[in-house]
Amino acid sequence: MLATKFPNVSTLRNLIVKLHDCRDSEIAEISKLEKQVTELIAELEGSTTANELGTPSINGIHAPPGTVGMTLAPSGDKNGKHNPACTDAGRVVPPGGGTRLYSEALVGRMSKQHFQLTVKSKGSHPSDKITEQIKTKINPTEMQVGINKIKLLNNGKELIETNSKPEIEAMEKEINSKCGGDLETTVHKLRKPRLVIYNILEDITTHNIEDIMLAQNADLGLSKGDIDAKFIYVPKNKHRNLVLEVGAQTRKIKIKTKIKIGWQICQIDDYVTVTRCFSCSRFNHRHHDCKGEETCPLCAGSHNLKECSAEPRSYKRINCATYNKYNPNKTICTNHSSLDKKCPSLQAIMERYRKSTNY
Repeated sequence: MLATKFPNVSTLRNLIVKLHDCRDSEIAEISKLEKQVTELIAELEGSTTANELGTPSINGIHAPPGTVGMTLAPSGDKNGKHNPACTDAGRVVPPGGGTRLYSEALVGRMSKQHFQLTVKSKGSHPSDKITEQIKTKINPTEMQVGINKIKLLNNGKELIETNSKPEIEAMEKEINSKCGGDLETTVHKLRKPRLVIYNILEDITTHNIEDIMLAQNADLGLSKGDIDAKFIYVPKNKHRNLVLEVGAQTRKIKIKTKIKIGWQICQIDDYVTVTRCFSCSRFNHRHHDCKGEETCPLCAGSHNLKECSAEPRSYKRINCATYNKYNPNKTICTNHSSLDKKCPSLQAIMERYRKSTNY
């Protein structure tokens, strides 16, 4: 009767019922999404223990000289947006099929270092004779040294790689002892780790950073000389970041910690960078040293970036295209620009940088 006299009451009741139904539906949907998120997190955590996939062998005998080597930029188009056309950008496609982000394979672990030496002839012996002489006179089994790699380089030298520093030093000693009259060895030194301190104030410089860190972070046990300040750079976000070079032990103390600097608490992390030529869009040299042809970083055309009118779906990565040319059985995606952080060629070069660093 009340609903007959006041029809608005009935309408209100119906609305309340609908609201309850909507709320129950939303709660169920939220629960479903939470379950999916939990499963995804578990899957990602499981992937950190999976076997790593191989990276493109950008340097070496599979690609012509000058195509590769070792600064990062926003991914995708000119505005930094990701290129939707390249769903596999930054993914390594193994011969057996399936794809996985190379960066995913590195989550939660540090790269294994390269311990290498190069051997060259003191005279005019051809490079293949170097290999023959080493294998004839040196027995790694008797030395109890595991050889990861032995190959001829384009410059006529022989490269040998082992698992550890003692092994590579033993190999150097043995070669010098038995082949020293004809061959000369050089052990590759691992570079010191570099760290970046984010968002420092204007009064912090490369000259005073060490004194400030020692004075305010006594709990880290640092000493004078442990820190070598290199330079300060300002990215697009306008924050000042300072790069340090440190020893391996100092890095272990400071990495992933927060540093007290003045009135600030600053985040610190590994600084890994590679050099990309602005002219040819290839790695390991700068534009003023470039001997290659001008190549657009977006579409790989013979023009500069400002002249490019290509759409994101037409982007092409010159280094990845070169890799595919010489490695047809290990194809990687090329439909992305040279500015894409997920580019598999870039990931491979960064991995090589990590392996040559004394972490």
